Amino acid sequence: IQSFYQPQSKETRGVYEYEPGFGAVFRIGRHRIPLGKLTFGFELGYDMYGGGINASVSSPGGSSNTDARIRKHIFSLGLYPFNIAIKDAVELGLGVEVSALLGENVEGTHTSSFAGNSAHEILEEKYDDISELFNFGIVGKIGFPVPISEQWEVFPHYSYYLGLGEEFKELFLDVKSMRHQFMVGVRWSMK
Repeated sequence: IQSFYQPQSKETRGVYEYEPGFGAVFRIGRHRIPLGKLTFGFELGYDMYGGGINASVSSPGGSSNTDARIRKHIFSLGLYPFNIAIKDAVELGLGVEVSALLGENVEGTHTSSFAGNSAHEILEEKYDDISELFNFGIVGKIGFPVPISEQWEVFPHYSYYLGLGEEFKELFLDVKSMRHQFMVGVRWSMK
């Protein structure tokens, strides 16, 4: 489940409404790498996510409204320097994720009216791209390894990504991303 958000501390000049969206994730990685008393992990991934934004801005001179649906495709690298296993039944991880935009689909409209003049634009016709090329955020996750043999285990887990970088370079200012990801993985132990 993906949603865009705007930090509460920022003053906005309008009303922003966010519509959550769903997506898909594929990851491959290496976990439980000993690093002193800690264990380290990393993941390479492909994420497809999106959502909707409706932004309305008004002033004494006029108003504008942007209604957009955005779907993104990204390549990501997650680094997890803080991992804890509790009795081999629960695993907690905290890390960072950096990502690169592979592509985006934008649909929607922008209407404005200023000083008696009005305009209506189709977003996909006006903009080739509105998203930042690179992004980053922090990730926390909790998982429950379920052994199915000596070397294999099923790993259902929940991950929460909180974007710290701006998602867009056009249209929407200071909008970030947060994602709730429910995943099931299969892991092979190299013991």
